Amino acid sequence: MILISVELKRQFIDSKSNIVFCSDSSLDRVIKATKNCKNIHTIVVIQLSDRSLSYPEVPQGIIPYTSVISTLPQLNHRSIQVDVIRDIILLPYSSGTTGSPKGVMISHSNLSTMLSIFMNHFDKYVFSKITPDWDYGKEAMILSLPFYHAYGSAILMISMLKGQTGIVFSHFDKTVYLRSIQDYKASF
Repeated sequence: MILISVELKRQFIDSKSNIVFCSDSSLDRVIKATKNCKNIHTIVVIQLSDRSLSYPEVPQGIIPYTSVISTLPQLNHRSIQVDVIRDIILLPYSSGTTGSPKGVMISHSNLSTMLSIFMNHFDKYVFSKITPDWDYGKEAMILSLPFYHAYGSAILMISMLKGQTGIVFSHFDKTVYLRSIQDYKASF
């Protein structure tokens, strides 16, 4: 657990992150990793379990995800210029098998190109062969964790772009996984 907190802290500092999204099950690790990490000012907690936050008083800077999505946007903010070629949208970290994990900088342009290639390929060569009137919006997709990995983040984004129902598990359980395929007629 200490090693995980140290590695998280190193990645938070390296990436210059300001906000961390985490599940309630990893909140304790994230709090330990952000201690004395001056660049992190907000932790958004996605509640996956029925347990409430295990703190007598929720620490400052911790916000439930339900509050984020129920807040109306403030449209009077200044416009932010994004350079799609140079600005980073994702920074997944390598496994560190040959040393310390390294952040892989993926620009807006890199990501949109990858998603376009993937979606066009599947539309043209896969789904059109299954049925000509394929409708993504009617499909449920099992989204594989971790989302910080290239495959996990790609299928998450494609699922959102295509309007699919996404099914996410906090951990792998073969019975629940197979039941989800049966009950939701889910793809994977």
